[in-house]
Amino acid sequence: MNLEQTVAANTTIDAAKQPKGLYVLFFTELWERYGFYTVQALLVLFLTKHFLLSDERAYSIFGAYGAMIYATPVIGGYIADKILGFRRAIYFGGILFVCGYGLLTFLDRGIWFYLSLSLLICGNGFFKSNVSSLLGRFYSENDVRRDSGFTLFYMGINIGSFLASLVGAAVAAKYGWNVAFGIAALGMIVGMILFTLGQKHIGHRGDPPNPALLNAKKFGIPNYFWVYIGTFVAVGVMSFLLEFATAVRWGLLFFGIATIFYVLTVSIQLDRYQHRRMVALLILIVFSVIFWALYYQTFSSIMLFIDRVVNRHVLGTTIPTAMFQAIGPTVIILFSPLLSWLWLTLAKRGMGVSAPMKFALGILQMALGFLILTFAVNIDSDLGKIAAAWMVLIFFVQTMGELFLSPMGLSIVTTLAPSKLTGMMMGVWFLSLAAANAVAGWIADFTAIPETLTDPVQISQHYSHAYKIFGLWGVAFALLLMALTPILKRMMGTAR
Repeated sequence: MNLEQTVAANTTIDAAKQPKGLYVLFFTELWERYGFYTVQALLVLFLTKHFLLSDERAYSIFGAYGAMIYATPVIGGYIADKILGFRRAIYFGGILFVCGYGLLTFLDRGIWFYLSLSLLICGNGFFKSNVSSLLGRFYSENDVRRDSGFTLFYMGINIGSFLASLVGAAVAAKYGWNVAFGIAALGMIVGMILFTLGQKHIGHRGDPPNPALLNAKKFGIPNYFWVYIGTFVAVGVMSFLLEFATAVRWGLLFFGIATIFYVLTVSIQLDRYQHRRMVALLILIVFSVIFWALYYQTFSSIMLFIDRVVNRHVLGTTIPTAMFQAIGPTVIILFSPLLSWLWLTLAKRGMGVSAPMKFALGILQMALGFLILTFAVNIDSDLGKIAAAWMVLIFFVQTMGELFLSPMGLSIVTTLAPSKLTGMMMGVWFLSLAAANAVAGWIADFTAIPETLTDPVQISQHYSHAYKIFGLWGVAFALLLMALTPILKRMMGTAR
């Protein structure tokens, strides 16, 4: 019996109906992501227009913030696995988010600005990986609904992103940055209310793994309270580190290497089958860094590219720069159901596309978007400006790549990681996004416009040259992963 026949024989094809818990987490994540992407979409513009910082300085702060906000889910996932449980971690993360958005709304200067970002960083650490891990508990390992369910879940993420791009951008343009951040806080509150109302559909999934350990005391203080104390100490430390992007990058490198070493050490203690699956998972996570480093240009260098090089005057109206962020979420909202149906249909017919191949195709589409951008500048530049329609095409191609890779990444982590390590490995997945943010901040520097460069045509050519290099490197990594796909499938022990 070959691999495909073995998998088919052991696959439980459950009813196509998704569990109700999916929809609870769908709407919880939707509103949390609304606030998250409001800050993502506006931060570089806020730094360059409100604080009047240079491109390099804005990229530096954005890179440090992005790196830490995706590094903390490793710790948050580990703490949830060992002490808090998924549900308690999600509640704590939601509270930190509300506090962070509140500070951005009312106190956006000096140390308060950095404290607000630090609260958001720690909030994401407790919230993000644990929502995805909790969703994974609703599916058995071979449940063919898994990829479909995570694709639908990803659609909820992008509805939040879509609303943030439209509402956040419009509110910031008309009423000011602070009002936009205030609405983000309200969205987070709505998300937590929905999560609370939906607890009957969550059941005991996500309960603390060891109640005795949760309530055990050290120096008369319960363990869970030590977690809260340590978090607020971390907020202070991170608010200081945001000023030092280079130190953050080196610290992230050390943290990433230490985390991989720890994961490999733990995986060696597993049986041979699980060990090979964990190594395959780590390889896919490393390749995902390439994708995300290119993707995060959307919130940094491409934001300034649109502001400077794209003709935003359409039908007598000037489109706010941040509103272009709505294109990607729109594509995901429209095409997520189609891809969800496609993956489910192919899986039922034994024709499923493997996870490594989905990753490779995702990287390839992201790279092609940059090559299209270069092409647009070279053939359709009018006094250094290109038509806004090009950005629609570019974001469409890149977002389809995102749909191939990102939901599959969440799904494959919950499939390949042992149940006792799911939270931590989901955190490692988000650590790859942290590494990607650090890389994205570094490569964005190649697009930074010198203050002495003022000619619009030269500015557009400067961007074109940098993005051509990004695209070619992306294509090379995609082809490499395609070549490795058969090996990774064998390591995973699955036809997926």
